[in-house]
Amino acid sequence: METKSGHDHPLSGSLLVNGAALRELPVGGNANSMARPGWEENRRPTQLTVTSSAMASHGASGRGMRAYLVVTFHAFVVSTRSREYYVSAAISHRIHELARAARMLAVIGAALKLRSGAGADNAIEEQIRDGVRLALGDALTDLDHAEIAPLLVEIEMAFVESSELFRKPGRTASWKVEDQDLLQAMGRASSNAFDRILGLASTRPSLQAALDGVFLDVGTGVGGVALRAAQTCPELDVDAIDIWEPALRLAAENVAASAHAGRIQLRRLDVTELDPGPRYTLAWLPTMFMTLSVLEQAIDRIAAASCSGGWLIAPLYTRPDEPFMAVMSSLRTLRSGGEVTQAAQLEALLRARGYVDIEVDVGPIATFVMGRLA
Repeated sequence: METKSGHDHPLSGSLLVNGAALRELPVGGNANSMARPGWEENRRPTQLTVTSSAMASHGASGRGMRAYLVVTFHAFVVSTRSREYYVSAAISHRIHELARAARMLAVIGAALKLRSGAGADNAIEEQIRDGVRLALGDALTDLDHAEIAPLLVEIEMAFVESSELFRKPGRTASWKVEDQDLLQAMGRASSNAFDRILGLASTRPSLQAALDGVFLDVGTGVGGVALRAAQTCPELDVDAIDIWEPALRLAAENVAASAHAGRIQLRRLDVTELDPGPRYTLAWLPTMFMTLSVLEQAIDRIAAASCSGGWLIAPLYTRPDEPFMAVMSSLRTLRSGGEVTQAAQLEALLRARGYVDIEVDVGPIATFVMGRLA
């Protein structure tokens, strides 16, 4: 009996048993499946099956049987390795596509910053413009400053938040972030929330009236919401509280550098230790950074510290319909130390504490649950 290996196949060659090529034998119930061109597409790791009639036709017995077993093992290994190769290639290709998309987003963000007045070397700026044209065509040319600002915030948040997740996947579930870039980016993103409050107030007279009183900014972070409130509402005084010292240090610098330091009072204070009022006409309570038990105490304290008719706006991250972004929304809440992810749960908490006219306003990033104290 002759057993040898031919090399007509680019990956493995054809084993010959008694002069008969492997391609003549039924493999995995499908004769010729390994020898045909493109056989690697049929890459399930499967056992080679050799029928008794096929064995008999080649006089397989004794040592011949051992040769068939060698063929069986060889086919299984090659099939498995082929599958691993193609799976690995598919994953590599997908990661390459995603990395390319990330770089496209970066060059778009760079172009938007240049449109906002940032300077760059002429040659570099030209390359950035070329990159944007390849990514988006001429879509950015007609954007005005008001449209550019929120896009920059979204791009910045995507990169900073993703970088923090990549660098520290094992970080404990709490808002104890010391990364100054991430803290400042969160502040810039949150400042847009007060613009949304202004839009809601324009059609709600009692909320509009609350903007002439005292605003409580719980979890002020670096002061993004507090500064925007003071900037847009000249009659509004702001109490901004937080318990995270690294964020408060940045908030103090940001407030001191603004023209509104006289109307913003920064305090290191836990909301569960808030003094009773009545004091506040409007309160902002970001629920995504609180466990349920802390959130319940916080709403109790805010209600006790608020004026009759005072408003409470409690945001939580919006859960998108798209599956991947829904997972990211839940992950963001969990890593921030939050537990409540359903607007209905927040509605019930407010209603149980005497809030009326409760509404739910859904935005692309955050959902506002808001009510007025009876």
